[in-house]
Amino acid sequence: MAIGALPATCNTPVSSITIQFSEPVTGFNLAALQLRRDGAGAPLTGATLTTANRRTWTLGNLSALTFYDGAHQLVLLRAARAPPTSRQSLAAGADVAWSMDAGSVRGGPGDDTFRIVCHPDDASRVDVFINSDTTPRTRRCCRRAAMERHGGDGDDSLIVDFSRGDPLPADGLIYQGEANRTGNSLAIAGTSGGDNVTVSDGQVTVNGSHPIGYGDAQFFRFELGAGSDNLTIDGETLCINQDDAISGGTSVRSPTAAHST
Repeated sequence: MAIGALPATCNTPVSSITIQFSEPVTGFNLAALQLRRDGAGAPLTGATLTTANRRTWTLGNLSALTFYDGAHQLVLLRAARAPPTSRQSLAAGADVAWSMDAGSVRGGPGDDTFRIVCHPDDASRVDVFINSDTTPRTRRCCRRAAMERHGGDGDDSLIVDFSRGDPLPADGLIYQGEANRTGNSLAIAGTSGGDNVTVSDGQVTVNGSHPIGYGDAQFFRFELGAGSDNLTIDGETLCINQDDAISGGTSVRSPTAAHST
């Protein structure tokens, strides 16, 4: 048997993988397969396994499972059963491996904090810190900050840190927090002053470019630098909690402003 070959490095999700047996088999199902990311097992939730002749099988609906950057591997865990007349052994152990390099990062099942900041020695690269202020997980330009969903567990935070310069790629960034949560947050931090930040139509823009699209984010934090900054809330609801304050050189314009007590 053989598992269909894939490029060593992919920059788009793998949507399906073909598994080919030399003769029809029975008893082959999703439980016979394991998807691994960075050496850890990843559930094949939502994946499909179909065949028309019991020889060629297609593992499909994988895009949501292979979206995240890292080392991926599909492994045959146990043998399928050949017909009784066959003398061929369909042993376990076959695999296919590839690396995903699309500029995405993922979190775990609990609360995760992601911070994206320019690399200190090379402004063309970006450090991505995951639940750490000391060791970056990756040093490449992150196009998507996607938080992996684990049954809706965990409140995620994304901090876009401008203290070393603009860390956003020209095509922007998409932040997707854990679904069905109430504590996901997006922060713009480390600006030096004289910045224009706009929240509008599901995006945050900094100085007129580099949009940050957000989903499932309930809280925003803007730590703008001292000086003539502008924070514009356009078409969104700005909620100011009882203990919050707006100070410094920042002006806020919002068609809908709510004060929470």
